[in-house]
Amino acid sequence: MPAKKKQSGEAAVREIRRLPLCSHSSAQDPEPRKTNFLLRYLVTLLVAFLLLFLFDKAPLDELVLTLTRTILVAFPASFAATAVDFMK
Repeated sequence: MPAKKKQSGEAAVREIRRLPLCSHSSAQDPEPRKTNFLLRYLVTLLVAFLLLFLFDKAPLDELVLTLTRTILVAFPASFAATAVDFMK
């Protein structure tokens, strides 16, 4: 077995940057960002609902009000996370 050549620090960083960040980054999945966006929005909705519920601002007897408040809180947070992700 031939010995591996030791890489310089810059070459190692370039090699790491070329690697995909996750399995969705491969060419096999043509729409990974759409899937990631939907998953992020769902998680953000759940967290927003949980926080509103803990602060007693999400009454379970008024579902329309609860859903409206949850969406109003979750959408800006999800949009900001997605925008930052696209800037990378």
